[in-house]
Amino acid sequence: MYNKLTLAGNVGKDPEIRSMQNGNQVARFSLATSESWKDKNGQKQTKTEWHQVVCFNPGLVGVIERFVKKGTKLLIEAKSQTRSYEQDGVTKYATEAVIPNFGGALVMLGDSGNQQGGNQGGGQQNGGYNQSPNNGGGGQQGGGGFGNNNQSSGFGGGGDFDDDIPF
Repeated sequence: MYNKLTLAGNVGKDPEIRSMQNGNQVARFSLATSESWKDKNGQKQTKTEWHQVVCFNPGLVGVIERFVKKGTKLLIEAKSQTRSYEQDGVTKYATEAVIPNFGGALVMLGDSGNQQGGNQGGGQQNGGYNQSPNNGGGGQQGGGGFGNNNQSSGFGGGGDFDDDIPF
């Protein structure tokens, strides 16, 4: 079984950063994804889905806190996770996109003209940050705007493309 979400969309409001009891921080924000099509009458139709995103990864929380705000275009790799909670004696459920400590990714999309931080340090148009289990124990990796290793695995781009793809 495999649980992985890849979402690209716009941040709905400024992220909320909170401290947990153990001292770590968590970032929460909403991400809107949209699809458009023409109906049988030729009229353009659009459907928007809202996703609640949660990030516990300390490195990514710092990036989110500094660079992500309402309207930022993001691509994320996350896991779908449903939690239950009680409200007024009624059990409710919330499904969230959780960016895990290992294997998750956050990439800022868009041009540098309308996205602060999207072109920081990498000299590329798209800034990205990747947290991968293959990077020596969970250190930061990324191409573009965040990290210091230009041979990033996964999203965050900027590294060389390897033609020896195993499939």
